[in-house]
Amino acid sequence: GPPHCADGKVTSLMSQPNFDQNNPYQAPAPVPVVTPSPQTGAFAKLLKDFQSQIVALGAFWIIIGGVTVAIGLFATSMLAGELDQQALRIVGVIVCAMGAVWMALGVFSCLKHMWAVYVGLGLSYLSVISNLFNFNLCGMIILVIVIIQAHRVISWAGQLKRAGIPLTARPGQLAIQSRPLDLS
Repeated sequence: GPPHCADGKVTSLMSQPNFDQNNPYQAPAPVPVVTPSPQTGAFAKLLKDFQSQIVALGAFWIIIGGVTVAIGLFATSMLAGELDQQALRIVGVIVCAMGAVWMALGVFSCLKHMWAVYVGLGLSYLSVISNLFNFNLCGMIILVIVIIQAHRVISWAGQLKRAGIPLTARPGQLAIQSRPLDLS
């Protein structure tokens, strides 16, 4: 007899949800014809700019972190005989830890993690405040440039997310509109 469900209703193979997926005799799907969207080029440029600039920002933070770690290591090793060793070690450890944080934020920024950009931006603002108190004009100028760059990266990331484009996508991988080929 005909197959029955648990509730006693008659079912057929055609009404089963996976019938078309498992049917080796079904007609082939229409071949999509790729037609680029007018926005594809703009989003590809935006994605390329975002990716190059977030890597530049991350690389800067890695360099700053490396220099900071080097200064911390230098302070603890070379100057240890001249000053109070305990206080110098504490300062050296703090400086090395901050350098390691900057380096980690740089690496995660290069990997397109936006949380790292936000944390790095916050630390950059704190660094600007400390440079204001020390009247370090050169450091302030560099940090203002970094802050502007971080805000640009955040803005581009927002535009890409609103467009549904993953931040790790390649410009050639952008979703482009497709339509079925009319075979008639």
